[in-house]
Amino acid sequence: MVHTLRRSSFHFILLAGCGAFANLAGCSDIEVTSHYAPSESLTALPSTYDWAQMTREQSEFWNQRHELRELVQQAIESRFTERGYTRQTGSQPGFYVRLNATKEARTDSGVNPHGEVYEKIALIMDVVNPATGRTQWRGAATARLDSSAVPEHRRNRLHQATQMLVDRFVDGNK
Repeated sequence: MVHTLRRSSFHFILLAGCGAFANLAGCSDIEVTSHYAPSESLTALPSTYDWAQMTREQSEFWNQRHELRELVQQAIESRFTERGYTRQTGSQPGFYVRLNATKEARTDSGVNPHGEVYEKIALIMDVVNPATGRTQWRGAATARLDSSAVPEHRRNRLHQATQMLVDRFVDGNK
């Protein structure tokens, strides 16, 4: 009996330690993917940026989600500043940043045989060449949307996703 309790305690401590390590290491269910346009080069990009003009469709989408857009832009601007980039308005920056988001329903049949429907959300960040208007780099942070999470938890995940996107761009632009 004592041996079983010690083994159970050891497994609990091991699992708790792994969970704490995962949190410290920044692991999460947020997945970031990115790609470069084959004909574009990012190696010579200056460290100045500004927000790209939105299309009418993008404006309609983000106007309905004004608070969300502000949170995302503030988080991206903060991370860019931390990584040595400066927002430049009034004259042509080194690149423009354009945001988009998508949400789609998915089914997870791993939870039960009939499947559990959930929403997957993607935050998409494009880096646009100001001279040509062409997308030079695109990154997407995708995660399962937990609509039952408290607002603070959702804001923290959104902040983490924006940091991961900016870091992926900056680290690939060295």
